[in-house]
Amino acid sequence: MPYVLEAARVLRPGRALLFAVNRGWKNDQTGNWMPVYRAVRAAVQTLHPHFTDAFEIDDGRIYSDEGIRELLAHTGCFDMNTLSIEIATPRALLTPDRVAAIYNRMYVFGSLPERDVVLDAALRCAQELAQDGLVEIEIPFRIVSVKRARRLVAIK
Repeated sequence: MPYVLEAARVLRPGRALLFAVNRGWKNDQTGNWMPVYRAVRAAVQTLHPHFTDAFEIDDGRIYSDEGIRELLAHTGCFDMNTLSIEIATPRALLTPDRVAAIYNRMYVFGSLPERDVVLDAALRCAQELAQDGLVEIEIPFRIVSVKRARRLVAIK
């Protein structure tokens, strides 16, 4: 929750906080991005058995509408009457090498010294998923907007 408090601290009263958050990989493991993610994670864990990514250490409330409401309301910094949560699902048809390039740059995977392992694992999996040479990648997001309260509410 420190990131939410910091956002509230720097926002002027009445100004909006806008952010996108994945709808939760644990809730939807059907998209093509999940097998690629799992393949990359498994490859990294062969080199670093104790590897843990942000999805596991993050505050899981951010992956549901109710959790987002709870996180924002608990701060006492936001006008909850202005809260808007919308579903967005961007889709793309990509070649397997493009899918691999994305994973080689995203999450914590892009910061590992063994980026070739990430690239190889993503490419192999994306090639298996490809139909007619393309992989459909669909990532479910929530787009959240809420205004900073004009007056802060005391938290009990």
